[in-house]
Amino acid sequence: MSHNTIMNHMSRIRDISELGIPDHLIGLSPFKSESEAIGWENELIELFSSCYQLFTPFPEYFRTRTLEHRLLRQLAPDYLGIHKRYRKGLEIGCGYGFKSIILARNFDSLLGIDIPVKFKGYVRGNFENSIAVAQEVGRQFGIKNTQFSAMWPTELQIENSSISLIFSEYVLEHIPDLVGGIREMYRVLEPGGLMIHVVPTTVDPVLTFIRSQLKFSPLRLCAALLHTLIRKRRGHRLTYHGLYVPPAHSEHLHEYSKQFDLNSLEGMAFPMLEAGFRIEKIISTREHNRVIFARKE
Repeated sequence: MSHNTIMNHMSRIRDISELGIPDHLIGLSPFKSESEAIGWENELIELFSSCYQLFTPFPEYFRTRTLEHRLLRQLAPDYLGIHKRYRKGLEIGCGYGFKSIILARNFDSLLGIDIPVKFKGYVRGNFENSIAVAQEVGRQFGIKNTQFSAMWPTELQIENSSISLIFSEYVLEHIPDLVGGIREMYRVLEPGGLMIHVVPTTVDPVLTFIRSQLKFSPLRLCAALLHTLIRKRRGHRLTYHGLYVPPAHSEHLHEYSKQFDLNSLEGMAFPMLEAGFRIEKIISTREHNRVIFARKE
């Protein structure tokens, strides 16, 4: 399907249930080469980006997530190459199910989970939660080996030692009880099982803080003054030195400075080591993230 055809088609879409996926993008026939995978992903980017407003407020969301995963696949082909196959996978924080479409070919079966509540600003339309969105997207793409379920990452309704690989992308920093979440992941992974987590580094809050000073608007000034006066526990505020402090990326943090502790390597890796994981590999796919590969011993 050409660029103009996709744009004309998607410009008429007003609801997720009307995506009308082209036939050649439906299903999970195996890729014969990396170039074939890239071509399929490029069409996926164009399709979702043309109607991003149905899913997210961020126009570059689907392009960024796809290319980031492509880089991960190319840097770690022994883990997520197009010919790598796992028995059963668990994607924590599957969101709209977009990444599940890309991951599904690596598994005999894949379970995507997300929180059982409607996350404000990120679940649009009349859907109850992101899982309902993912189920609709999966249905339209004909992803028959993937199921979606709503559950908290600290209360996984999954049998012990039943999962071969766990994957998450920018999720761990949103789990208030990260230690408890990691223990649950250890419980459900089979012996020798692997988990791959894409997480932000301390560079992320530094960049956010700097950008917030350079792009300070009158609206943000009013919000910061108001929150400072009424002493909100988290949110925009001003310091005595006139610096603007944005809300922490992790909703459960009430002090922006705590973001540096959480996003540090020890903040993410130490709970894994304490749970019994062996850190097998750490790489980066962007200037402000790291990818942690951890194996259950």
